[in-house]
Amino acid sequence: MVNFSPEGIDPQDFDALYEDIYMEACRFGPVRSMVICENRNDHLKGNVYLYYEREQDAEDAKNNFNTRWFDERPLYCDLTHVADFREAVCRKHDLGTCERGGDCNFMHVRRPSTKIRIDLEKSQAKHWQFETKRSKS
Repeated sequence: MVNFSPEGIDPQDFDALYEDIYMEACRFGPVRSMVICENRNDHLKGNVYLYYEREQDAEDAKNNFNTRWFDERPLYCDLTHVADFREAVCRKHDLGTCERGGDCNFMHVRRPSTKIRIDLEKSQAKHWQFETKRSKS
């Protein structure tokens, strides 16, 4: 869980946090997508959702992250049957018009800068392409 202050988090600090989580998550397999919620309500506040290409990679990540700590608190990870979070995202938040604010029950997704996202996706693709070639030889 990422702890967002009421004032929010600086964009550069958020990009650094996003990059740290993404790079750590990629150790277990290709990450198809990652979502960080900035809601204030308890059931979504600071949740990070990772979608892996393979179920075994998700299981490995869950088992590893459940032994870790972040911001002096233990991480709690679980698997979900949900494969597409698009229906869970608050479209009004994306448009800046959500009247419920941080207490909305739909995901208020905090997105990294486009540059960081593209750099991470390219880096991951190159890494897993290399790993695939290496394992075949």
